[in-house]
Amino acid sequence: MKVVLNYLINNLTLWLDPNYKPNKKRTYEKSQILAVFVVVFIPMLIGFAVATYFKLNHYPLIFWEVSSGIGIFVGAYAYRKTQSFELASNIMIGSGVAIIVAASYYTGGIHSDLLFWSCIAPMCSGMANGRRGIVIWAAIVMGCMLALFLGDAYVQKSPHLITDTELLHHFRYRAIFGTLILSSIVTYIYMGIIKEAIESAAEKELKIRNLLKILSHDLSTPLMVIGGISKRILKKDPSKEEILTHVRRISTSADRIQSILETVREMEAAHSGKKSIVLEPVGLKACLEEAISGLEERLKEKHLKVFVDVDLSDDLKVLADSSILANQVFTNLLSNAIKFSQQGEHIVVQSRVKDDVCEVKIQDFGIGIPKDLQEQLFEMSKSTSRPGTDGEKGTGFGLPLVKMFMLSFQGDIHVVSKIKGRTGTTMILTFAVAKENGQEFAA
Repeated sequence: MKVVLNYLINNLTLWLDPNYKPNKKRTYEKSQILAVFVVVFIPMLIGFAVATYFKLNHYPLIFWEVSSGIGIFVGAYAYRKTQSFELASNIMIGSGVAIIVAASYYTGGIHSDLLFWSCIAPMCSGMANGRRGIVIWAAIVMGCMLALFLGDAYVQKSPHLITDTELLHHFRYRAIFGTLILSSIVTYIYMGIIKEAIESAAEKELKIRNLLKILSHDLSTPLMVIGGISKRILKKDPSKEEILTHVRRISTSADRIQSILETVREMEAAHSGKKSIVLEPVGLKACLEEAISGLEERLKEKHLKVFVDVDLSDDLKVLADSSILANQVFTNLLSNAIKFSQQGEHIVVQSRVKDDVCEVKIQDFGIGIPKDLQEQLFEMSKSTSRPGTDGEKGTGFGLPLVKMFMLSFQGDIHVVSKIKGRTGTTMILTFAVAKENGQEFAA
């Protein structure tokens, strides 16, 4: 039974919203909620109509029960055409109120026990559409009650009134059963939506905190360069040519800070759906050289050299964002390699292309990464910061950021590292080789 219900709900959800895609973080999509109501209540109303026919042979009430079922389907169809959840939910709620008021009219009017159940309409509308929905449907239900009151006082009684006590009990039980099902489904869904909203708010708060940590991490490198050059100038009397060289480096670092801040703004916009990361053919070698140039001062401080694979040609292009690739991905990975390398060591960058996939390896021969720490390197919620070989500090949030960007590039990253022997750490990046013009990726 569960398999059948899931099959019906999933297919109806796709019919209501052709662009629907399952989302693990959002269980209760609007199209899914409407699909549940269609699958549950249309068969139930048809069952009521059949029971009314055989037990009462009461055609006016059968008409209202069938009409209510049709109304629920019309609400779903309205959503398919307009994607307006408010319109669809109001049509469905109206169908429910109509059958309750009609049944109340035929079972005693304003004195009917069934009329009480119409009071659930404002609650359902409030959960679906907020305060305005409560006010609107409270007014509608009160209007229906007033109409029944006036009808009872001034209008001739209908010839189709049901007065048999046994049948009245039958309708009372039917109303209780239907309302129980409705209130249970609505409350269950509403509590699920509240839970998801709380989790989403907590996730956003965590992202904000992590963003601050990421900023402090990525801005530290160019600021260290500026600070190092400034101290060097203050310690000695440099020549005009040396000053110009230092000023150029400071200017380059300042540009990198500006680029990083702009990238973070774009990243946050991509997360919020305001902007998409545009993937375009990017020269791998140029981005790598830009990153190495920005780390020149740190390389000199530890007497390190970077050996780049001679087969890394200018023609090799991958799908990425050039600023993010140079200033975030490569800079972070090379900065880590520098941080954990001993004085006078070297760093090797290699690449190879196979089956439209480009693999880039950045290998150092430093102290390596413990195995238990390797499993947490790319998790934003875990702090994996360690001091470098010269006591350098970090936040441990650089690699989670790299992971996020690599996934947005339709690529990936993983690590190979040993702490014994002269093996060090190898970061392996995979990219999609660019063949066409830029394509858009919704982050």
